[in-house]
Amino acid sequence: MAGYLDRVGGPMEYIDIELLISWLYDTAGVEEKVEISRDPVLGDIEVGEAIYAKNCAVCHGENGEGVSAPALGNPMLLATATDHFLRYAIAEGRDGTPMIGFKDSLDNDELDAVTAFLRSRASGWDMPGEDTISIPKPEQYVINPDGQNPAFTLKDGKYLPAAELMKAMQDSMRVIILDARSEVAWRQTHIPGSIHVPYYEEPENFVEDVPNDNTWIVAYCACPHAASERVVNTLRRHGFQNTAIMDEGILVWAQQGYPVKHGR
Repeated sequence: MAGYLDRVGGPMEYIDIELLISWLYDTAGVEEKVEISRDPVLGDIEVGEAIYAKNCAVCHGENGEGVSAPALGNPMLLATATDHFLRYAIAEGRDGTPMIGFKDSLDNDELDAVTAFLRSRASGWDMPGEDTISIPKPEQYVINPDGQNPAFTLKDGKYLPAAELMKAMQDSMRVIILDARSEVAWRQTHIPGSIHVPYYEEPENFVEDVPNDNTWIVAYCACPHAASERVVNTLRRHGFQNTAIMDEGILVWAQQGYPVKHGR
């Protein structure tokens, strides 16, 4: 989940976010919001690390990379979530998700310890080293420009398995890969060689830069289809023929061990 505020590359101003939060309150039927302190939580980091390894790593990953649950090692999460927000989620769980509450199995000191451990990972959790990355220029959009076009077979005329895209890259096939998420999400983690083309941007901001010469164009997001489908539909409206949506999205791509690039 990337930031949607305009100053981090998203499409929303603060007032838009405030209105969205108000709508979510009304839709969810929230009668009284939870007041969460912004004070730091102090705890024994070593104790918290042991508790995390025993109770949390199976879903969130040994290094916070995320397996079947969110990546707690995500620097954007740890940069924006307060200590007590993290502690509340650990204690109470998350409604509508597999995340159970630990308030009955961990005492207050242990809850503080896990929170302090997570906070200690904010500057790095054995995550892949960051590179300062630059947005590719139009002349860099085509991956393997001298390669052959792959012979993709799409499900329902739209969807391409991640394994087929991976094979095309391994075989040095000619392809363009578009990341339909926000720029901040692309900078955090993306498929090497991909170009960030946020789904909410006006198509004129990118269509003219993308070669329309039957090179296969594959879009992906994390939804795994919603944002990438909007980008592909835009391309098709502008006459692009060989377009596809990566079926599984970037999260499954990374979980499969396929290459990703991290930056800032």
